[in-house]
Amino acid sequence: MAIFFRTNAYFQVKTNKEMTMPDSDEFKALEQLEEEGYEMAKRKRQEILQEVSCLLCCFPSMTRQMSQTASMPSFPGNALSNIYVLTYWP
Repeated sequence: MAIFFRTNAYFQVKTNKEMTMPDSDEFKALEQLEEEGYEMAKRKRQEILQEVSCLLCCFPSMTRQMSQTASMPSFPGNALSNIYVLTYWP
């Protein structure tokens, strides 16, 4: 998250004409830092999402395997939906 905020600061300084003259060397340097920062933030976000995606992809097969081996608890009647409502109530 800090990468994105730092990169956003580069953008803010670069686009503020009182701080940076357009087409100056400083402007070009800030533009390069901004591009590199956004690419770095993009890679980091993909890395984070890949971990979550892997867990979500594996979850259905894990629950299927657990249910086939009878290692999942059984709940009488509507008890499971009541637990869900109590757990995830906003």
